[in-house]
Amino acid sequence: MATLSSQGHLSSLNINTETTSIANNNSVKNKAKKNKKRKAKSSKSANQTASQTAIPISNDSTTDVNTTAEAEKMRAFFRGIKRDSVLVSATADYSAHQPSYGFLTRHRLNAVLPVIPSRPPLLTDAIYSEKARPLQPPHSVEITLDLLRAKDTIIVESPTSAFSDHDSSNLKITKFTNCDILRNGKIIKDETLWLRGGKIVDPASLFYDFFDGPDEVVNLGEKKSLIVPGFLDLQINGYFGCDFAETENIDKNIDKVAKGLIKYGVTSFCPTLVSSHPETYHKVLPIISHKRGKFSGRAEVLGAHIEGPFLAEARKGAHDANALRSAPNGYADLLECYGPTFEEKGAITILTVAPELEGLHACIHDLQKRSDIIVSLGHTEASYKEAEAAVAAGATMVTHLFNAMEAFHHRDPGPVGLIGCSLQNSAVEKPYYGIIADGVHADPSSVRIAYVAHPEGCILVTDAIAAAGVEGDNFMLGTMRIRRKSNVEVVIEGTNTLAGSVATMPTCIRNLVQFTGCTLAQAINAATMHPAKSIGISDRKGTLMPGTDADFVILDGFDATDSSVFSIAQVYGFKEIPEKNDFKQHKLLARIDDSSAAFTVYAATVINNVVKENSNNDHQTITAAAAAINNSAAINDSTPSPETLERLSSMFTINSDKLNQIVRHFVSEMKKGLDSDKSGLLMIPSHVVNLPNGKEHGSFLALDLGGTNFRVCEVFLDGHSGARVRQSKHTVTDEQKALPGEQLFDFFAQCVKHFLIEGLANPSTEPLAEIAKRHWKLGFTFSFATNQVAIAEGYLILWNKGFSNPGVIGANVVQLLEAALKRAGLASIKVTALVNDTTGTLVSHAYVQPSTRVGVILGTGTNCAYVEKIENITKYKNTDPNVKEMLVNTEWGAFDDEQVVVPRNKYDVKVDRSMNGMGKYTFEKLISGMYLGEIVRFVLVDLVKTGEIFSAGASPELKMPHSFETAFMSRIERDHTLDLSDTRTVLEDMLKIPRTTLADRRLVKSLCELVGKRSARLSAAGIAAVITKMNKLDGCTVGIDGSLFELYPHYSNRMRDALREILGLSAEYIVLEQARDGSGQGAALIAALAEK
Repeated sequence: MATLSSQGHLSSLNINTETTSIANNNSVKNKAKKNKKRKAKSSKSANQTASQTAIPISNDSTTDVNTTAEAEKMRAFFRGIKRDSVLVSATADYSAHQPSYGFLTRHRLNAVLPVIPSRPPLLTDAIYSEKARPLQPPHSVEITLDLLRAKDTIIVESPTSAFSDHDSSNLKITKFTNCDILRNGKIIKDETLWLRGGKIVDPASLFYDFFDGPDEVVNLGEKKSLIVPGFLDLQINGYFGCDFAETENIDKNIDKVAKGLIKYGVTSFCPTLVSSHPETYHKVLPIISHKRGKFSGRAEVLGAHIEGPFLAEARKGAHDANALRSAPNGYADLLECYGPTFEEKGAITILTVAPELEGLHACIHDLQKRSDIIVSLGHTEASYKEAEAAVAAGATMVTHLFNAMEAFHHRDPGPVGLIGCSLQNSAVEKPYYGIIADGVHADPSSVRIAYVAHPEGCILVTDAIAAAGVEGDNFMLGTMRIRRKSNVEVVIEGTNTLAGSVATMPTCIRNLVQFTGCTLAQAINAATMHPAKSIGISDRKGTLMPGTDADFVILDGFDATDSSVFSIAQVYGFKEIPEKNDFKQHKLLARIDDSSAAFTVYAATVINNVVKENSNNDHQTITAAAAAINNSAAINDSTPSPETLERLSSMFTINSDKLNQIVRHFVSEMKKGLDSDKSGLLMIPSHVVNLPNGKEHGSFLALDLGGTNFRVCEVFLDGHSGARVRQSKHTVTDEQKALPGEQLFDFFAQCVKHFLIEGLANPSTEPLAEIAKRHWKLGFTFSFATNQVAIAEGYLILWNKGFSNPGVIGANVVQLLEAALKRAGLASIKVTALVNDTTGTLVSHAYVQPSTRVGVILGTGTNCAYVEKIENITKYKNTDPNVKEMLVNTEWGAFDDEQVVVPRNKYDVKVDRSMNGMGKYTFEKLISGMYLGEIVRFVLVDLVKTGEIFSAGASPELKMPHSFETAFMSRIERDHTLDLSDTRTVLEDMLKIPRTTLADRRLVKSLCELVGKRSARLSAAGIAAVITKMNKLDGCTVGIDGSLFELYPHYSNRMRDALREILGLSAEYIVLEQARDGSGQGAALIAALAEK
């Protein structure tokens, strides 16, 4: 038991791990399903006195414990923590003794030591298994300290919020249901939103990483609410009577505005300073910098937007002409004007300048080297050429388009022309542009023209001033006095010059819908995703993707007749308290190998002493405990060699420039392959000339040979875009992959025969006669390079995926299959379509998503098919004038077999030489799941030889070809445990490698990440090339089937990141979606389409 003093300090900790067991009774089994793997026990308190409290932390098998109730008490305690506390964890690892999952492999003791003495502590015994703990002493023990901090919901001064006291403790998981979600720019119907620790989380990762479900479910009811990201406003000069250029009360002004913006759904903003004198910047910018980040009850300050003073006097607008200046000395003038805060990373987010002024072009070029400052063009007389040169030098944004700049002219469109430049003919990319959609600063028709020209670059800004959000007529904008001319118009006193706006962000969103005809989702993107991307924070803002900040707005009050109508129901955001010291959560303090109960004494004597001595100071507690433990227990070096990591990174990293080279060469090879057979890309016409319309009906057979597995399917198409599938799966062994071709196809025929017999409704004594009564149509998915000369005629060009069966290359595989079926007594089956699995994937996904024009396989192998115009397939002699398009099988696995552009290293060469078809399908060998694990294995064997990993040497298992499976990589990349325990299980238990260090495991994980990331980026390059060749940069859907895309951690996100690097903003219109059963249902659909 553990005894705790009345002051809440750990005074003793004594667990006999050799004899303590956990009862394996029904109470354990009856625990809520969502926590099947997560058991928690806390015993009833012993007799308490004023001087001492005793809390038992384990029970023998005869004690009846209500585990569900006790676990809920523990969870309630954690949720109730509102002040900083220290969590001490001692984790015993039994995996060396009982590696099987039938026994408990990890046991953790938690002690919560509150900083506030008056708060009672809590000890819990957390059990991660359903069965009893083994009696052996643990293999090893780790001791960690966590700093627990409350993370409270920050908002909610919103119209009808019912969640102002919402608790978002970092241990609490909240699930929002019965809602639609605007995620990554697209509305997802009937979705759920999961939150944990102030972040959006993936519910699947919650299960796999934490074995947990929601602590709280928020049902948004029948209103069909829409959850959208919190709005971002990148240009706010002031609000609620506050002006950010006022030097006296800047601290209070920022707080007031940050609190008030919440009711308008704005959860992040850039305080904006108009042109001012240097002394103003020197005083104000440090305060804005200090205010950056999240604070309770306020919108987050993203850094300053400095609009001036390097602006054109003729286009000064409401800026003070006396403050304007140029920069003849370049960057030095900027530093002199803004002061030392200018060089503080993150203090300034956006800098608006007039590029034609002296010295400014050089400044833009210098600032381009700083990733934290976005250069925007505004208040400028620049011509189109000057503006284009500024964008080429590094500017990426235009400030309040149309306002304070040269007007559009057909011979020199000025900065406005940047949004209409051709990506193909211009040397620069279209910049983002802010636009004030208040109906005053720009006519609705102008807003519509801009949006149509460049919708993905549109950023809604309010350009709000002190007059916004309050009554009154006289306010200040910097040094200029301004007055309210009407409810929507504010001007400089004594003039008609516009001086900012009083519009709210919801008003601008509604206006954008009305002015342009865009959807509400598209308008909200202009206030969320677009601004987040423009300043490089879309990894945490503006998308509601897993891992991003849980800042969001709940909308309702929609009008079916007017899509611009909505109301803000609730606003959510989460406070993240900055760490006060260099302590990191889950800090590994010590690892004790081969210990029994020693760790309990260790924790009691070391941790208890420092907690007693430092009870009122969490910083001292943490640092002292860490020092004491580190001084008394040696910790193995946990960092891999930087030289090794750098060398491996250089081998497997493909940068943006190389990706673009690959895409250009890929497109060139596609064109060659469509013209003749003299290209590495075979570009095989599939003879499929129609996509499904959902009306196909009937029962069809489908065979799927994709690699290791062979499937037989019966697909029932209902004529209403629905399908039902009956199937059987069979393994193709390595021995069968080398049999004579006739025997391989006989095996396929026997599988079909047994499948049909099992499916008979009334089995008879003569099942073959019963089967022969029907005339079956069959689609054969044959996922190998085939010269297909008709819809049901194709000749194998080359085996891959481990197949080497003689007598098949050069033969008509349809004839081989029909001959085998006849020998099996199945002559009534007619093969009506020969299908490549990738073509089937495209057709199958088009059945449910009509915008699909590309199909990709990313699994054991890889390939791509797409829709091509018939006139571009010049090697195909079309005789039907009604045929306008045809699906083309690229066979991209063979891309760059000539080794012209794709970089390969010595390990890639080793894998190539160890496989069938050396020098062939080399692109596939860098991407597909069949080869990735083998690449990692070759690297590890080499690292063992050079003494850079596994000091005890490699195991015989590691030296065996294909022993390191790609599935191991997936498990390792998903390992987020402190000590990489899952990685240890793979290496030590499955590959039998002698004891590994944490540095070994981290190196293995880094290697898996490098190899997996390269695979994703190369596959994205192939997709980008196909999209470019199709001229579908304006948008299409890519259906992707295969375990890499579906199951490998981070794979799809890495693909999307690479697409953005290659295609820029156009990547946002390319939708990557998981496709299902392309090789089964797709083959059946093509068999049905073949009848048309």
